[in-house]
Amino acid sequence: MTWKLSFISVKKRWQDYVVLLAGLVISVAIFYLFQTMAFNSTFLAEVIPTLADIGIIFQLGTVLLAMITVVYIFYANSFLLSMRKKEYGMYLMLGAKKTKIKQMMAIETLVIGCVSLVIGLVIGMGLAQGMTQSLMARLDVTSELYQAFSPMAMSVTILFFSILFLFTALLNGLKFSRTKL
Repeated sequence: MTWKLSFISVKKRWQDYVVLLAGLVISVAIFYLFQTMAFNSTFLAEVIPTLADIGIIFQLGTVLLAMITVVYIFYANSFLLSMRKKEYGMYLMLGAKKTKIKQMMAIETLVIGCVSLVIGLVIGMGLAQGMTQSLMARLDVTSELYQAFSPMAMSVTILFFSILFLFTALLNGLKFSRTKL
């Protein structure tokens, strides 16, 4: 029943969730792009030999992007919670337990997170390939060392966003407990 309510709720407010999803997809794609560039150190050393530690610059970019993403996701989830106060209050009036509503919120957060992660990784791989081709064309360099698919970059991206979505789901439950409906 909780799963069904979660999917009905997402369908009903799809416009609000599309905005959240789009922002997360862009964030995942750019995060993956930076990670791919950082982990392709042999390619970077070949293409830009004067900047041997350029991977650190991409890791710094990843950290900045991560901070922006954390702020974005918490703001967006707070906004969605405030918009849905009446709906959650109605569920409580109809006899739903707070734990079930928290479970429903967690399911919504995790499903949106998983969808954005999959779409973002696919777009990120395409973006990584396109940006690298553009970089090589501008530098008038050719190289066969670059790989748009990086298992290490994918692992770091999945780990970071999985932890972020789990933490967000837990924080949403805490906010819900403290919110007066």
